[in-house]
Amino acid sequence: MFRRSMVLGALVWLLAIGCASPTAAPGSSGLASNQAQSTDPTTRWDKTLQAAKGEGKVVVVTHTNLYYQKVVQAFAEKYPDIQIEQVAQRPSEFTPKLITEQQNGIHGYDVWVSPTSNMVETVVPAGGFENMTPFLVQPEVTDPKNYRTGKLLYATTAPYVLMYQGWVTTNVWVNRSVLPTADFNSLDQLLDAKVKGRLALRTPSAPHAGSLTLAGLLHNKGQDFVDKLMIDQQPVFIDNARLMTQDLINGKYGIAIGIDDETMDACQREGGCKNIELLRGYDYLLAFGAGVLKDPPHPNAASVFLNWFFSKDGQESFVKAMVDTTPPPFAQAQSIRADVEPHPDAIAEQAMPDYDHLEKYSLQGTEQGTPEMQAILSTYRKVEESGGR
Repeated sequence: MFRRSMVLGALVWLLAIGCASPTAAPGSSGLASNQAQSTDPTTRWDKTLQAAKGEGKVVVVTHTNLYYQKVVQAFAEKYPDIQIEQVAQRPSEFTPKLITEQQNGIHGYDVWVSPTSNMVETVVPAGGFENMTPFLVQPEVTDPKNYRTGKLLYATTAPYVLMYQGWVTTNVWVNRSVLPTADFNSLDQLLDAKVKGRLALRTPSAPHAGSLTLAGLLHNKGQDFVDKLMIDQQPVFIDNARLMTQDLINGKYGIAIGIDDETMDACQREGGCKNIELLRGYDYLLAFGAGVLKDPPHPNAASVFLNWFFSKDGQESFVKAMVDTTPPPFAQAQSIRADVEPHPDAIAEQAMPDYDHLEKYSLQGTEQGTPEMQAILSTYRKVEESGGR
């Protein structure tokens, strides 16, 4: 029943985002494109670019992954008259900081580019985003035919967070020095006796790689499977993803769910971690997107950044950055834009979604995926209350 209701909900969600008819948000009042007398996109863009150069700066928040630095550098080369300040912070750490600042009238950021779970689960309900529609000026960006979905795909029913990628993935890693293939080779074996007490799980108290992976298991295997995994298998809950990743690398645990990707990437880039394997199966779709944060201090520069980032040039820069900074396979090197060629690894690894049938996935980082995420968070609260038993 849970999965059937989720499928029906996905269809309603997809219909809603395709039919949303947003109105301009108050925070867009400083946009030169809104004040331009002409409705010609070229004129509106010229006004926006001129005003952005006058603002002189844009503050962009990203995840800590190295490829975002490459994207920022590409924008700086394209628009040297607009200084770009990157704030690289994990979404789970940035979210409470952002909400506290906004509640105290501090608005120091323009754009947020990241996996969207914390955006959708926490910041959107808190009123932390602007309506994106007035900020998207270039026809190349607003034309639905340029997207694999045939429309601009928002992670939210209202146009607050626009997706640039859906990544089909999981985050279950195995140290083969501890658990060889003969002992563990399928996610169905997560409930085996051999796994009990040898599993580390990033504390699923907020949306992150650990809780996202559990949501994928919930979508495919059901609540009973998740309950047994989180209780009967006696996992060690670790909130620090970097620490948990090091513990996996050092052989303290055989399996870790929700590791820190950048820590693992760094180890593999240096030629290590050859005994650490990502085990696929029961994947989830993780949304990646961008949004304009409430009352941006540089609204026109924010508009310029977003129009570049969602253009063919911007998305090609993103795909190239993935290849330049991450170890193979380059499964995430792909874009929602139809005119941006994905890396062959994205196809071979089945990391690119079937955009015509999104209802088959646990849609994490979207409003549609919220019930499954809330079910995971609720399960962990019960584990805490019971003392882990």
